[in-house]
Amino acid sequence: MNRLYAVESMTTTTGMKAEHRLGLRASEIPAFAAALAQAVGVSGVDAPAYAWTAEQQKFLASLAKDLKANAGKSAVIPGLYQDESVAVLALAINTALGNVGKTVTASSEPAIPLPSDQIGDFKSLVAALNAGKVDWLVILNSNPIYSAPADLDFLSAFNKANIVAHLGPNVDETGQIAHWHIPSAHYLESWSDARAYDGLFRWCSR
Repeated sequence: MNRLYAVESMTTTTGMKAEHRLGLRASEIPAFAAALAQAVGVSGVDAPAYAWTAEQQKFLASLAKDLKANAGKSAVIPGLYQDESVAVLALAINTALGNVGKTVTASSEPAIPLPSDQIGDFKSLVAALNAGKVDWLVILNSNPIYSAPADLDFLSAFNKANIVAHLGPNVDETGQIAHWHIPSAHYLESWSDARAYDGLFRWCSR
């Protein structure tokens, strides 16, 4: 049977489904990854001195033991928004355990077909709005009035567009002040395509 360990700084669906879950501060996760790498035998890793609790030490020891017992049949997956060091350590752990080429594969093809600097692009949009260069602003399934970084003052920039159309399943904060709100199908009644790990596009329904 498979066994899932989750180390996370906030409750997630994956963590709630895990057989073993350890809650840590976000700032502690790189140190935990280094300690795990050291515990499974990755050479050249200097884990920072950290006062782990007895529960955390027990979790670390059990996780390392299970990984070593299932070398070549396990996988360590870093979170998408973790510090870069966590991704490097996860690769080192998978390499040391012999997982690479078996349960872990690498591809030169980007998982995102058009990778971009989303924060940079958003800042450029705000600058264009403030400069009066945006006539029509179309927002697709997003709620930037609620989620945009506060220091960008997106609301002020938003109001400088001549027409704003918002497509979304709910009349949320953005939909309430847009000139037009267009209702969209929610995720249980929509069809779309998806890019799989091997780079191929596939149609899917939910």
